[in-house]
Amino acid sequence: MSALNGFGVRNLRSFGSGEKLIPVKKINVLVGKNSCGKSTFLRSFPLLRQSVESDTRSPILWYGGYVDFGDFSTALQDGAKEIFFDFDLELSPGDAFTWEPWQKRQYSGGFSENDVYKSLVTIGLRKSESDLLCTTIGFQILSAKVDLVYSGAEVLSVSVTCLKTGHVELYQPTVIASKGAIIPKNVCSYREVVVKSASGSTFKRTASIDVLNSDSLTRMAKYLLGFHHSSKQYKNVRSLLYSLPLSSGDKLIENLREIFYKDKFFIKRLDEHSSEIADMCFQYLLSSKISYFWTSADRFLEGFYSGVRYLGPLRASAERFYRHQDLQIGEVDHTGSNLPMVINSLDSKKKRELSNWVFENFGFKLELEASGLHYALKIKEEHDDRFHNVSDMGFGYSQILPVIVSMWLELVDAKKVGFPGLSGRSGKLKNDRSRTLVIEQPELHLHPALQYRFGLAIAKVASLAESDNLIIVIETHSKHLIDALGASVRDKVISESLINIALFEKESGRPTSVTFSGFDEEGYLVNWPAGFLSA
Repeated sequence: MSALNGFGVRNLRSFGSGEKLIPVKKINVLVGKNSCGKSTFLRSFPLLRQSVESDTRSPILWYGGYVDFGDFSTALQDGAKEIFFDFDLELSPGDAFTWEPWQKRQYSGGFSENDVYKSLVTIGLRKSESDLLCTTIGFQILSAKVDLVYSGAEVLSVSVTCLKTGHVELYQPTVIASKGAIIPKNVCSYREVVVKSASGSTFKRTASIDVLNSDSLTRMAKYLLGFHHSSKQYKNVRSLLYSLPLSSGDKLIENLREIFYKDKFFIKRLDEHSSEIADMCFQYLLSSKISYFWTSADRFLEGFYSGVRYLGPLRASAERFYRHQDLQIGEVDHTGSNLPMVINSLDSKKKRELSNWVFENFGFKLELEASGLHYALKIKEEHDDRFHNVSDMGFGYSQILPVIVSMWLELVDAKKVGFPGLSGRSGKLKNDRSRTLVIEQPELHLHPALQYRFGLAIAKVASLAESDNLIIVIETHSKHLIDALGASVRDKVISESLINIALFEKESGRPTSVTFSGFDEEGYLVNWPAGFLSA
């Protein structure tokens, strides 16, 4: 299964060209002073969501329904020429295929179901001399790197580099054959081919050719022919390479030895030049099968960023009454303005479960009261004997309620209420869906005690996940929230290995820099700068 281990941006607003990848764990806390870049990094999550959900000519939709980065020029750091989005991925080429659940997985493409490759994927955007936006898709896997450069549907270049030898192969596909949500899935060229009819006559027609696959095998055959006896024919070498699976290092040499087991002359040369042959052949193999990786990465990133649920820093103010709308809504929008409609979509049992969960974790109960064509959100605090309209309860409740309900939606039964998330019976996250909660400053207008309880609730929700399919990203200035996470580690609610704290800093005239902190197993902060959150 594919996975995201780290994510980074370069030359985006205050970020420089040398920024490091930020690890992605279950709980990711972004801290730092105002205007230091943490909001830019956090908002790149909803930026990519609106990008994968839209049909655009380039991978990034700078202005959309969730966030507004202006356009490429306004998002670009002063003095820079290209913006990069970097992804540390584990990719399974088998994810390039679509299978019915009952089907047995039998992979073509020369790799097995369990193959996973650590991949550094980069999306770069720049303006050409003609002011057209050009995109570079970079894939670094083991000792090879593939760079695809395109503009619109036109492919400008494809280069494949062996990182150990420095050898570069250039290919010339002309168009994007399959676009994808954020990464092109395939490229091709149109060539004139000779076709033989059933009657035996021949005619010419134009066909699309997978240039990377066909030309890579041709070049690898010519390269390996140089290690064979002079009597060896090129066509015999190339025909055997069709069965060569994607592999590297000693495994690749072993596969070549099995394929050419009858050729003693070649086997001897193979042993003498094994290191060079392994590096060069992996370069050719990767380029021949790169479309599987492009498709796998595109499907993973589309699924991951489609699962982003973003809540901005200033959420909608509470209203005394909301007009009834008979809509089934399963997601709180980034302003929280549709919160009453989301709650109204729940059946009576789920409304009670929500209220009880909020009371257990935050000390107040929540109720949606219907009155004719209107309904009102009401709250009852821990030591109160009746419910009050949320508009009478202070601004803090209206700001935190959308965040709380968004968290709880990850705990409800998807089949019963139509929300993707957790099984209400087992209390465990389902493993078949990625979900990332991205929250800006949840502590706004909250009393410190409620900030602390919110931190405890975050740890509790994250701990219910059976796998890494629930990720929480929070930008905060709250020491109380961070202290609550430390207490959760100390009390064994969540492991310290599942929490990453990114410290953002920016000096005048310099780009954003990021360092990392976290907790030890006793819940104490490590690598924490003295006075970082102090006045």
